[in-house]
Amino acid sequence: MNPRVIISLLAVGLIGFAIYRANPKPQPDVPDNAFTLAPAFRTNDNRAEAVKHAFTFAVLCRSLASGIEYDGTRKPSPRINTGVQIDDLRRAVREYSLNGVSFAIKYPGLASMVGEYLDAKVGKGGGTFDESKRNAWVAAFRALGAASELAAKAG
Repeated sequence: MNPRVIISLLAVGLIGFAIYRANPKPQPDVPDNAFTLAPAFRTNDNRAEAVKHAFTFAVLCRSLASGIEYDGTRKPSPRINTGVQIDDLRRAVREYSLNGVSFAIKYPGLASMVGEYLDAKVGKGGGTFDESKRNAWVAAFRALGAASELAAKAG
């Protein structure tokens, strides 16, 4: 991938992260039977660390949602137009926001839970997408943020 595209995608993600941190949107309450990532975070015996990581993952997911949503308003030329670019953005934001720490390594079940959820909600296609697919990505990352916040609150 072109280095300028990677830098642009990273910038969008970091801007979204900064915007979210500065102005977090109130999140609706989620019913008790909602999807949660708690089983993945429970594998850490250090409960305080697991709670912190779950909240951090929630913020990352919500910031990705906000960044992708914002990018869609950049008419006529959004920078993010494919599933591959979203995956590149996700990886770059994780790497730079967490200084290379991988929750997928620390919490082995997290990657499969998130992957299965995303596959079910947005599919596996990495190609070009339209506005409805962009909205599906935004909704999926917001739902993952809510699921991770539920995990944090469950302790």
